Amino acid sequence: MVTSDLPLVYVSYAWGDPTPDGHKRELTVDELCTALEEQEKIMVGRDKKLLKTGDSIEDFAEEIACGGLVLAVISRKSLRSHCCMVDELLQAFRRRNFNANEFGSDVLALILDDARDDLDDLADLIEHWTEAIEKERKPLVLADPERKFSPDSWKRIDQMIELRGRFSDLIRSLRIRAMPRGYAAISREDFAEIRELVVKRLSKKGLAAKMSPSSMAEEDPAVHEAPGSLALHYLAVVLRRQHQRSGDHSEPMYGWEVYLNKPTDQHYEPLSLQEELGSYLTASADTSDLSASAAGLAAPRTIADLVQAVVNWTLRQKYQVLIEIFAPLELLDFDWAHLKVVNPRKASLGPVDLVKTCPYVLRSLARFEGEEFASAFEWLGQKYAQLEKGSGRWIAGTDAVSLDKLAEAEMKKNLVAIKRIDPLDADRISRLQWLECMISTMVPVALWRRHGCSNSTKRKLLAHLDGYEGMLAGHGNGDSVPAGCAQLERLPICRKNMIADPVVHDFVFLLDHPQRAPGLDVLQSPLVSP
Repeated sequence: MVTSDLPLVYVSYAWGDPTPDGHKRELTVDELCTALEEQEKIMVGRDKKLLKTGDSIEDFAEEIACGGLVLAVISRKSLRSHCCMVDELLQAFRRRNFNANEFGSDVLALILDDARDDLDDLADLIEHWTEAIEKERKPLVLADPERKFSPDSWKRIDQMIELRGRFSDLIRSLRIRAMPRGYAAISREDFAEIRELVVKRLSKKGLAAKMSPSSMAEEDPAVHEAPGSLALHYLAVVLRRQHQRSGDHSEPMYGWEVYLNKPTDQHYEPLSLQEELGSYLTASADTSDLSASAAGLAAPRTIADLVQAVVNWTLRQKYQVLIEIFAPLELLDFDWAHLKVVNPRKASLGPVDLVKTCPYVLRSLARFEGEEFASAFEWLGQKYAQLEKGSGRWIAGTDAVSLDKLAEAEMKKNLVAIKRIDPLDADRISRLQWLECMISTMVPVALWRRHGCSNSTKRKLLAHLDGYEGMLAGHGNGDSVPAGCAQLERLPICRKNMIADPVVHDFVFLLDHPQRAPGLDVLQSPLVSP
């Protein structure tokens, strides 16, 4: 399901053309988008509105290809545009398994006057793409004849060859639906036919309820939200342990869902991301082998693939997004901070640690869904209330290390946060035992030093924690925890802003709000925000 702050309709067209035809085409697209947004209250995705300086044009093309409904403005220039034909329409055709009916239903072709000759006789068009393929292939053969060193460039050529081969079917699929043709017919009565058809298609897809003024429009205060504002958008990534794959008893699999909660809403809404990720993921910090997938080999997608898709989406938004990772027990031991992702805006820098790219926080899935924690869940609410009032205390020092002391703290509602400075055990079983015991105390806030982190002195670590504007001060057992939960929700933001300090990598933060989780009960009831 697409949420209302994302485009419901995308426009694919050839832009950046300074000719008179180019100006006329640009004006037509401007007027069409305005008509859809002002009269039908439909958010339209197009480059001029969503792309910012430094954003990846290829990523935006992929977003168009994935779009639920695409208006393809077909002109002589677009038929010869690599971005329009290869990156957008061919990929959209592929995502619909080259099914003409499905593609024709999702991609509505608005054929302009100067494209008619090409569509009536494809010979000149095929010749153009043949020449374009040879022009790009010739220097690449000289530079990389064995296709070892320039995989992206070779992939681009392979896609052009595929486009040439599928051109007849693709064009036929675009023309399978009766649509007005030419500038005059398309724009008649303020694009009335197009607007009516778009509304009908969105209704058929179950998206009619999502038609509302764009939350990314200029008048929306969320666009201009100050970085320090507390009006965070929460993007919840929920990972659930699933049965292992058939015939594989060693590699656990995880189901995944993604939800968005906006400051103005009282609930989480499902958010669709890359469908090609599949239903289940492996607990790997490495991205899957896409070349193997392209060759038809089994290449299960990974948690790293999901996180990369989440990062790509997050960095395209114009508001502050906090990623919530609802993880089962064993994934709290996953090294999230050092998970490598690529920032699409700075792709030339290569993979960097997740903690350097997006603010995120861990939340315990077990507390919200685990049957073994159900009887103790009410304590989370009581401890959260103490934390909010400023009457809560830290479990720190030796008590934060002792499983016995943590077990005793389960029903003491004034103990609301755990701070473990000593690194976790090298033995994973011992670490999981500590994590399970930590979760059972139902404290809303916990931080612990990662296993295998740097050997910084304890004094340096404590001084670092004091740097979070007092939010994490108080290092003795029983010290008071500062009042106010909202500031604790800002911890991931502070963490990202202090990324120059290497000690940031040494800690894992778990923050749980007793009524913040995108489960079925929360989807149907008001969300109590801090």
